[in-house]
Amino acid sequence: MVPCVVVCCDMDSVSAIEAHVRAIAPAAVILRAPSSGRGKEQINVALDYLDRERDRFTFVSFIEEHHVLYPFYAARLAEAHELTGADISFALSTERGPGDARKPRRSALPTAALVAANFVPLECCLIRTDLLVRSRARFGDYMGGLEEWDFMLALLTAGAQFWHLPETLCEARTVSQVEDLEKGPAIDFRERVLARRRDVARTLGTAQFVRDVAEFDFSDRPPLSPEEIAQLIEARHVFENAEALRG
Repeated sequence: MVPCVVVCCDMDSVSAIEAHVRAIAPAAVILRAPSSGRGKEQINVALDYLDRERDRFTFVSFIEEHHVLYPFYAARLAEAHELTGADISFALSTERGPGDARKPRRSALPTAALVAANFVPLECCLIRTDLLVRSRARFGDYMGGLEEWDFMLALLTAGAQFWHLPETLCEARTVSQVEDLEKGPAIDFRERVLARRRDVARTLGTAQFVRDVAEFDFSDRPPLSPEEIAQLIEARHVFENAEALRG
């Protein structure tokens, strides 16, 4: 793995971070994000770099400072890519608050259910470079916590093939987030994502939803919760409504 570190701070701090990173990983790539960037939007700096250096890297993972990788994280996800030919391989992630015990995050569902809610942990997936280059997907400006869902929908629209590895390979430490009131209410951001998911449903079609559900191995995950059943039902409605509009 080649670390690519994106930093957003004053010049003195950048120099100190660069020296620290070089001492640990001399081959690391260090990029500077504009100070105006917010949250996941800073990852776009790395995606722009990837566009320019697309021939150097086969796949990419996105890791933030509050993520903890378990042993064999990269090896297991890379192996899943090689064995399945998937564009996105993802595993399970846990979460832990200050002083709390670990608890599992969301389990996987059939890929098409992404139109109802996101269940792919960004910190625990590997994405092929050629998919990122082909899709031109980028993280939107601050979207009230919906950035990852919007990004996954963009990749799905580009024809991404997902593969779920039913193993826990990383952990997300919860951090406090402050809502930026100047950006407007979260409902505005949600409307943008809902519009994108309608585009996904129109692109894939109801037949793809049926195939995804039929081919998904539900024995590799815990029994469906009432919320997950509701998500599958909502996803079916999204596809059926898109089919009706297209017809």
